[in-house]
Amino acid sequence: YKSISIYPRIQRDLTFLVDDGISGDKIIDAIQRKSFNYMINSRISDIFYNSEELGNNKKSITVELVFQHNDRTLLDNDINEQISLIISYLQDKYNAIIRN
Repeated sequence: YKSISIYPRIQRDLTFLVDDGISGDKIIDAIQRKSFNYMINSRISDIFYNSEELGNNKKSITVELVFQHNDRTLLDNDINEQISLIISYLQDKYNAIIRN
């Protein structure tokens, strides 16, 4: 049994450009195995293919990340630090490039 937090959830979406051979499942598994602070859920919300815009053998994957703390409201600094770690981790592991 785990109590439900009374503090708000914070959702952030990140879009990455990755090689076509990297599945969304691999991205989500890597994020969940790393156990980033405050993260309670992650999922793929969009996958986009367009060789003219992205280049051959590339795709865009949008990851939805949800953060929450059990004892307090999270601050932007808390989340931004974790987002930076996630971006760096996926860049190192899958050569993922964050899209603007």
